[in-house]
Amino acid sequence: MSNTEPPRKPGSPPPAPPAPPPPAAARPATDLDDLLRQIGEGSGADIPGIGAKLTDPSDAERPKGLGPVAIESSGAINFNPEFASIGTRFAGFLIDSVVTIAALAPGFAVLALGSGALRFSGILIAMVGLLLAAWWYSSAVSASGQWIGNRVTNTKVVDVTSGNLLDRSRAASRFLIRALISPVLLLGFILAFTNSQRRSFHDQFAGSIVTRPTRESWSVHDDPSTDNAPDSKSAQ
Repeated sequence: MSNTEPPRKPGSPPPAPPAPPPPAAARPATDLDDLLRQIGEGSGADIPGIGAKLTDPSDAERPKGLGPVAIESSGAINFNPEFASIGTRFAGFLIDSVVTIAALAPGFAVLALGSGALRFSGILIAMVGLLLAAWWYSSAVSASGQWIGNRVTNTKVVDVTSGNLLDRSRAASRFLIRALISPVLLLGFILAFTNSQRRSFHDQFAGSIVTRPTRESWSVHDDPSTDNAPDSKSAQ
């Protein structure tokens, strides 16, 4: 039998050439191993074949962590202060004002009695007195939270967020703002009525707050005399 093509009719189009065989990559996989190999070639992953030895988990590289993380706390979580009352704070301010005026008195005296260059000396003496009072205040407040007025009224000046003592620079700035700016039209003190923490302008500037000792609570159940009382059931 001959493989020759049948004769074409005149005017008929030539027959289509036979389709080429499919490429090897597009041939259907004959088994699971071939299918996994085709997937690995497409993704670039090294996929083990069927029956291959598994990798030891201990050979895998552990991911690198971010290192130890240090968490710092300033103690603000446990800080639950009791705020000093407006009257107590005002009494402490009056006491401190007497001490501050006493430190300024020599300079004011020279300024009032002198003239010319002597008045300039009085201004310098008053400034030195104010700085000495600020140094005294900052030393006391940074060490114990109390100056003269605080000791008399039993209050304490501390940091508003943590309850820690102020450093000397913040304590000195609080004193100077309280002595020079807050008394202007009493606006710095009026701010204490506008917030629940009773913080005046110098407190907001220095990040401070004035606290009082925690009040002790008592109830009849805390009375030690009731501990030795006889039981009513046993007495019957």
